[in-house]
Amino acid sequence: MIPVQRAPLPPRLESLLRRQTLRLGSSPDPVAVRASWKSASTVRRRLKEQLERAAFRPAFCMYCQESRGTDIDHYRPVVLAPHLAFVWTNHLLACGYCNQQAKRDDFPMAASGEPLLLDPTVDDSGVHLAMSHAGHLIALTDRGEATVQVLRLNTRAEITVARERALRHIERVLRRARDLHIGLPREELEDFRHLSLIDALHFFTHAVARGDLLKFPQTSDLADYAADQLATLRLLFPDCKL
Repeated sequence: MIPVQRAPLPPRLESLLRRQTLRLGSSPDPVAVRASWKSASTVRRRLKEQLERAAFRPAFCMYCQESRGTDIDHYRPVVLAPHLAFVWTNHLLACGYCNQQAKRDDFPMAASGEPLLLDPTVDDSGVHLAMSHAGHLIALTDRGEATVQVLRLNTRAEITVARERALRHIERVLRRARDLHIGLPREELEDFRHLSLIDALHFFTHAVARGDLLKFPQTSDLADYAADQLATLRLLFPDCKL
């Protein structure tokens, strides 16, 4: 889950969403809202196009980063917030698993009333989660823990194995550059975006920024070199709190 920026909507789509929201009334019924959403095929198609462009990896799930984004997810579920069904800031691009099997209408809240589930258009998951060498996500905060549980990010073997392999590849690239006494090639890092490595690199970059590499025998030898390359790594994640 990498931070993504919402681009301003085209005026015509923004107007369509506003009209749809006004039609719902002041106290919309979730069942009726679901029917309205299902029938609004033009709105959904245009929204999906906007979300696909906004995704950190074009057209990929904003939650897991490993699967194609096929669904428009309502961050706050329609059953809990029907008045937000057509509000742009409540829409995310998700894969079928994250949206239909994992999250569905699950939306945990803190005692303060704030959402616990991370929103990739607002939150930087690297602040709330770290990644183990085995590809599992480690919660650093309550919000990180809730996000892992709701989206089942540690129970899907295809994702954890992909993270583990990606991390090993990233480490090989860094060791090769270090041994050649060169900086990290920016063009090679950009390729990571298209090789299913970018999510692991995001967590790795946060680990470098926190100084975590020294804590583990698998990465302690990379700590100094990676710290020297942090400025280059940061360029790939301009919206992160690094």
